[in-house]
Amino acid sequence: MPRSTPQISGSGNTNARKKFVLKIITASDSGCGKDVLLHRFVSNRFIADTSMTVGVQFHLKNITFGGIEITLQLWDFGGQDRFRFLLPTYTSGAKGFILFFDLTRMQTTFSLENSWLPIVRKEDPNLPGILVGTKQNLVDHDFPAIEPEFGPDFITRARMQGYVESPSNSGEQIDRAFRILLKAILDYNRIPYGQNLI
Repeated sequence: MPRSTPQISGSGNTNARKKFVLKIITASDSGCGKDVLLHRFVSNRFIADTSMTVGVQFHLKNITFGGIEITLQLWDFGGQDRFRFLLPTYTSGAKGFILFFDLTRMQTTFSLENSWLPIVRKEDPNLPGILVGTKQNLVDHDFPAIEPEFGPDFITRARMQGYVESPSNSGEQIDRAFRILLKAILDYNRIPYGQNLI
């Protein structure tokens, strides 16, 4: 059976420029550098010392993507275990997600499949998602903490739409991660857009 088309908040005037509001979940274990990258994406500023996310934080960013005006509602899930049981209640209406892990700490990969994926895909087992490996600039390429194949293998197994590695000291590639995710969301919801976006 063909799947039903998920609903996205948008302008009802077909003659006007298309406008949509997309709820996106971002999540990781504590200390992965996620907050640094999100600040870079949202405000284009590098903030080296960010406070730990407690529970859920909220960010907004307006962008134009493929001729579509989009307001991104970023729901940033904190990594502390004692708040994790509350997080599934905040996933309603999400249209995509980004999971982060630290390329220098193997232990930050352990909760990706058994904890974070069930949370972010609570309502939709096929929800589009991207995986981001952080702190690329700190990786010891002679003795990496995590095998280079981990990211590509994980997104294949988890049916995710992309994998990006980003240095946390510059935020490079985080824009690309969001572009890949937005393309996946629009494709999943059968929304036409301009091409050559990634």
